[in-house]
Amino acid sequence: MKDFRICVVTLFFIVNTIKIVYGHCSSVTVPLSFFAQENKTLTGFTYRRITHVPNVQICAKNCLLHRKCRSINYNSDLLDCELNSADHLGEPQALSTSVTSQYYIIDGWPELLLGGCQQHSCPATHVCEDQFLSVDPTFRCVEYEISTTTPLSPTIGCTNLLPAVSEVIANSELVTFSPVACVYSPGMTFETLLHNYRNGQFNWFNLQPVIDGCAVLAHTNSYKYFGIEFYGECWVGNDFVESSHEMIPADQCDSKTYRAVGTENVICVYEVL
Repeated sequence: MKDFRICVVTLFFIVNTIKIVYGHCSSVTVPLSFFAQENKTLTGFTYRRITHVPNVQICAKNCLLHRKCRSINYNSDLLDCELNSADHLGEPQALSTSVTSQYYIIDGWPELLLGGCQQHSCPATHVCEDQFLSVDPTFRCVEYEISTTTPLSPTIGCTNLLPAVSEVIANSELVTFSPVACVYSPGMTFETLLHNYRNGQFNWFNLQPVIDGCAVLAHTNSYKYFGIEFYGECWVGNDFVESSHEMIPADQCDSKTYRAVGTENVICVYEVL
């Protein structure tokens, strides 16, 4: 089994070690071979299956967000991630051979993957959601229907798994907004760039402040729509016809969007309500 390197800041995956860079370029390196078993799978204890997971690191992150999760099965061919409520140490008879699956015990994975959810204390019936890192606490525990293997998959446009309505308070005023769609943006979906958050420091683990900040700017400047392109560009406009744009296919949501914002030449559009 080879190791992997992740650089969170540049978002590149390089084979060798798993390297997580956070904040002011501090890092931690953990060899995946320490807790991985290739061509193995744990059977009989999967409580949630997630599809379209592009790499094992994201699968592990989903496990770490649930304290119920003790191990994962990851199929790199099908991009399927299975969260297990047991591991091979407690249930050795459940570990079996698999042609395509890789098995990982979750103990040993660095919680730097979780941003504000590091060392969270959510009960097994809840999932941790990252909050602003500037507030206390930096996470919240959300009750979750956790005992199901129904795939949690994005649909075309990539917004079906996002909150239907979000709220942010600015200058004692409540701003509400709703996701519309993530679309390709080879030109300019909107004409006005209000702010580029990439020019300052922002947290790659938590881009919600970028979305909330853009929502406030759009509301303050009386724009009906706003969108985040290239991770931190806040574009705004008063017209958006969904049918006039090419929406991101469901199987590309993980590669073309990141934490509810668009990557390069992709914009995730929201409506100010």
